[in-house]
Amino acid sequence: MQSVILFSSIGFLILIIAGINFINLSTARANRRVKEIGIRKTIGAYQRQLRFQFLQESLLLTFIAAAIAIIILSIFLDIYNSTFTKDLSILSLLQHGDFLIFLGITLSIGIIAGYYPAIYLSKYDPSGIFKSSKIRIGRKSGLRRNMVMFQFIISVSLLICMSIEYQQMKFIHTKSVGFQKENIITFPARSSTVSKNFKNFKTRLLSNSSILSVCGSTDLPGDPIYSNGNLYDGEDNEIHFSSVFMSCNYDFITTYKIPIIAGRNFSRDFSADTTGTIILNETAVNKLGITLDQAIGKVLNRGINNSMRIIGVVKDFNFQSLLYRIEPMAFFLEPNYISAISVRIAPSNIIETLDFIRDSWKSSFPGEQFEYSFLDQRLEQLYQGEQKTQSILIIFTVMSFLIACLGLFGLTTLWLQNFAYRVTLDWWMFLISGGIAIIIALATVSTQVIKAAIANPVESLKYE
Repeated sequence: MQSVILFSSIGFLILIIAGINFINLSTARANRRVKEIGIRKTIGAYQRQLRFQFLQESLLLTFIAAAIAIIILSIFLDIYNSTFTKDLSILSLLQHGDFLIFLGITLSIGIIAGYYPAIYLSKYDPSGIFKSSKIRIGRKSGLRRNMVMFQFIISVSLLICMSIEYQQMKFIHTKSVGFQKENIITFPARSSTVSKNFKNFKTRLLSNSSILSVCGSTDLPGDPIYSNGNLYDGEDNEIHFSSVFMSCNYDFITTYKIPIIAGRNFSRDFSADTTGTIILNETAVNKLGITLDQAIGKVLNRGINNSMRIIGVVKDFNFQSLLYRIEPMAFFLEPNYISAISVRIAPSNIIETLDFIRDSWKSSFPGEQFEYSFLDQRLEQLYQGEQKTQSILIIFTVMSFLIACLGLFGLTTLWLQNFAYRVTLDWWMFLISGGIAIIIALATVSTQVIKAAIANPVESLKYE
């Protein structure tokens, strides 16, 4: 729904730009119609009749444009559906309710865009129209200049939004998530057969020197849903917080190369690790209100009669989309509970390594379907919606600038018609003007960005 609102708003702004073009060009072309207006008034036409005529012309052009828009939409709809994985149909627009809304919007645009030109063109007194072969009207219209300026304010605003969106997506793609996501292949373990034979499968994989580490877990980074629950302070049950729960085996933290900043990892050298130990992330420790050193050895309760001793703390990492803040997370050692397998491989000989993994899977789990995905690609899919939003925003921004420049080009041409000798219109005139407007707008925004960047983070933390 947020995307629908966003693109509807942008579409509305583009309609405003097009409407301004129509108003400006209609009033600028008034010289060509003053004699028509004079003749009609001379033979008895009333001002309201002229207004109605000009409104009819505006509505006719609007409905012709709507018909052309439907044709263009039908041509490009298949491309849109294939690009954005949608199943939209032109027939949905022709349904009774939607079609009435479409007609209502078209009618409103025609009336709004044509109302001012209708009043502007119908107000002239015929007495002075025939005294000159060429009457200059509205040559210094302040309203027209303001509307042109408003057009480019909209276009530059869309450009700024597009630039910010691009920088945000670039930031997301380059920001460290807190673990090494490259060269990890993941497999779903959908049956108990995989869990029971996981050790043999792991041993077989590690016999290949191109396979660096293998682990099992209940969840994977990038999963849409995680199991969670409450953790209670073992000394004061009033202190508790909600946490994401991640069950894994010994090698999960090692495979993902998640930094341990206090304590230790799960270890086969400690038999007690399988009965009541837990590893937290930094956010979870902060929820307890204690330091990292105080966390090690502290007892937490996970429900009734289920005490867990903290043996380690890992550095915060983004196990969800960067659209969300890092939540408290708790790791539990459950070697026999596996619903996903992760394999870290060497960056070379990927195809040969993948073939070896496939053969090992078929040997270890006969009849089980072999499915795999690369973790970095899996995490990239979390931002497909934002990437599509960026693509549509680029298209809309280009459209808005094109429409604004076309209107300005036509308007400039009609002004120049007042001169017997005219300069030619070169592309660089519009480019420089647009560039200056963009630089001014970006400079305005940059001051706020720089101010936020150099702000003391302590102030933000105090606010939080």
